Amino acid sequence: MKRFYLLLCVLGTVLPYWQFLRFFLGDGGFDLPGFIGAATANPVAAGFSIDLVVSSAAFWVFLFADGRRHGIGHLWIHVAANLLVGLSLALPLYLHRRTVAIEAARAATA
Repeated sequence: MKRFYLLLCVLGTVLPYWQFLRFFLGDGGFDLPGFIGAATANPVAAGFSIDLVVSSAAFWVFLFADGRRHGIGHLWIHVAANLLVGLSLALPLYLHRRTVAIEAARAATA
């Protein structure tokens, strides 16, 4: 599973950024208001955007509760990944680190 999560980290970074770069490198250059406008341009886009914001909020609550329980440090890294790339990076990155922590705890008690 660890390798699968790492693969998802790569895909979750490359695929969204490919689309974001297509937007920002287009005719208008860096246009944050235009980006937000495009993300909410119609009910479908707005629905996906709202879904992502709510899912990210749920992830952050889970992240800090579960991360502390498993002794995972530097949890802020996942918040930064979520804000700078998206949940498509932050979630598989956390799941990778969580799997590593659980395996280490099992090995320590064996």
